[in-house]
Amino acid sequence: MLEMEENKKRRIVLFEKMMDLSPSLPEIFGCAYVVPLSLLEYKDFYGIERDPLTEGIAMEFAMEWERNQGFVPEDVSKENLGFDIRSTSPEGIPRYIEVKGRYTLGSIIVSENEWNRLHQLGESSWLYIVSNCSTNPELTRYKDPARKLFFEKKSKGVQYILEEKEWRNKKE
Repeated sequence: MLEMEENKKRRIVLFEKMMDLSPSLPEIFGCAYVVPLSLLEYKDFYGIERDPLTEGIAMEFAMEWERNQGFVPEDVSKENLGFDIRSTSPEGIPRYIEVKGRYTLGSIIVSENEWNRLHQLGESSWLYIVSNCSTNPELTRYKDPARKLFFEKKSKGVQYILEEKEWRNKKE
């Protein structure tokens, strides 16, 4: 009991010292210039290539699929919202869709921004993986993917890898 009282007194003294402020100019210890990974760095570090042509095919395929279901899709991929398509049902219910395209098959990369948004949006978020974009595109869809799929966090540039075996085995 005595030891607990002494610990309490020490902590109170520490907290009181924390409240003593002395204004001073900030000291700059360094700076960082953060840039996106280049296409070559993606391939070297993750073993996955980013291909704008494949991503474009995937986006068009996903947008067309949404239209065929009676939804009204809007391409918002250039707005850096953490998802690529905002799609609205005939009843006015929104879907927030992140689209990933693969030339054939393989793992995909989800950025930190995309991962955070998928997680924040929960049941309204969707991940559309369009595989075989080079031949006969095939759509695999996941509702609330951040909670239903296992993504491996990578530290370089903070990316999340969704292995092909993970997304192939958990179709909805």
